[in-house]
Amino acid sequence: MKKKKLRNFRDLHWLRDDGGPRLKEGRIFRSGVLAGLAPRALRRLERLGLDEAVDLRSPEEIRQKPDDPLPCASENAPFGDPAFTREPDGIDRYAISTFWKNRACGPDFAAHEREFYREIYSQNLCRNEGIREVFRLLTAHKTFLFHCHGGKDRTGVCAALLLWALGFSREAIIRDYLKTNKPAALAASRIGLRLLGFNRNGIDAVLCNSFAMPELLDAMFAEIEARWGSIEAFLLAEYGVTADELAACKTFYLE
Repeated sequence: MKKKKLRNFRDLHWLRDDGGPRLKEGRIFRSGVLAGLAPRALRRLERLGLDEAVDLRSPEEIRQKPDDPLPCASENAPFGDPAFTREPDGIDRYAISTFWKNRACGPDFAAHEREFYREIYSQNLCRNEGIREVFRLLTAHKTFLFHCHGGKDRTGVCAALLLWALGFSREAIIRDYLKTNKPAALAASRIGLRLLGFNRNGIDAVLCNSFAMPELLDAMFAEIEARWGSIEAFLLAEYGVTADELAACKTFYLE
């Protein structure tokens, strides 16, 4: 099997917020899955000087595709509110398999996919071990990496919350989130899916699954502001992160 390079990997230092904060280089990293990596990719990880890594995937995902041995401690902290157990309402397994077989679906299926992903972003904010672990490392002033499978949804939410807590603007946060997408790849996917025979609703369903969509992150922002009023109030109420701790994090992590 061909070894892989780091997938959807970046140092959050890359993000510039005009007139706002910037992270110090080499402190916080995000990534996709760290399995089956090429030697060059593993050497790159070794050079980062990581204290810890957080795997946001479920235990079953890890069993099927475990990370390669990492040059630091690694913690599995599954992303998800245990109370969030939503199954596809009105969409059975036959409908899902039929969609992939026939490459077509109706508007209800496409709307379901979009709503399901929106709820992943907005209804998984409490009792979330992944979020808890990311902020434990942040407040402990560690050099760390966090990842899921694709580095898009679970990793994207954690990165957005972290950046928001450190004072980045919403525009900057969404810019980091969308860096997961390559515009040319998005356009090529639309064309490719059309050539493969997917109908318009089917294309929408696949793209929602495969690409970062800003409206999903907007749903998270809206949920936090509606329920808690601010990121600071949310972190204090749900994860015990205090204003003094966030101030110390800004001193440690920001240029």
